Amino acid sequence: MNDLPAGLSAAQSLEAAHQAAQMCRALHAPSAAMGQLIDALVVRSAASGLVGAAADLERIRTASARLKALVEQFAESARLAQEQPEQWRSALAHLRHDLRTPLNAVKGYGDMLLDDWRDEGQDAAASDLQGVLAVADELLALIDAAPLGA
Repeated sequence: MNDLPAGLSAAQSLEAAHQAAQMCRALHAPSAAMGQLIDALVVRSAASGLVGAAADLERIRTASARLKALVEQFAESARLAQEQPEQWRSALAHLRHDLRTPLNAVKGYGDMLLDDWRDEGQDAAASDLQGVLAVADELLALIDAAPLGA
């Protein structure tokens, strides 16, 4: 009695489930931390009178929220790794792109804002933004190192 899809062994199914759980754990904390850093940066920049940055910060906040939603969606769908491993592998083929898209938005808007703030001598805000960008780099490295779509 074999409940596994054709071409996929029990060991492969178990490995897919393990990879899914590991990836969910690896992405969850940094994506949540990035959201918190961005929220604090929005408050601090408004208090410092950096109103010209509000639109870019809102774009960064929106991209971060999208990333967090994708990570949560990924965690919920990770059960497919055990129950339907073939469909799971198919979904993973698109996951790397889907996760990178909001991160690239965070980095793109963040880099532009960082240049502006450095030019304006806004060292404290620039330092806070560098923290956000460092977390984005960490998440990109995790995503690139993951066996997604393999």
